[in-house]
Amino acid sequence: MVGWVDHSNSLVHSSTSISNNNVTLRDNGSTTIDDVFGGYSETTTVENNTINISGNPTFGVTTVLYGGDELNGRGDNFTSNTLNIHAKDIKVKNIVNFDFINFYLPNNIKSNDTLLNLSNADNTQTYQIQK
Repeated sequence: MVGWVDHSNSLVHSSTSISNNNVTLRDNGSTTIDDVFGGYSETTTVENNTINISGNPTFGVTTVLYGGDELNGRGDNFTSNTLNIHAKDIKVKNIVNFDFINFYLPNNIKSNDTLLNLSNADNTQTYQIQK
């Protein structure tokens, strides 16, 4: 399989809470991945969703990774959303609404390699690094 994206039940346009979704991004060949949402709602809470990245997916220059997004700003779109990165050289415009970010070092990691590169981090929240 060249590319694989699983985003089951991550986009819902209802008053139901959007939670416990897993979006998995792997090698995708020449297909460019645009914005990615762990969960999305127009009206309700979007929490406890996970985006997993492994392999060598290709993201566009405007790609933003969202742990959660709630269109009308009335619900929580941050709590317990997680970004898991099992790769290096991931390049996206920004990451938004993640409570946790986990980096898993690949076997081919070398000194001075970059795990995650944000091209426009103007509105990126600050994270505390823990071992």
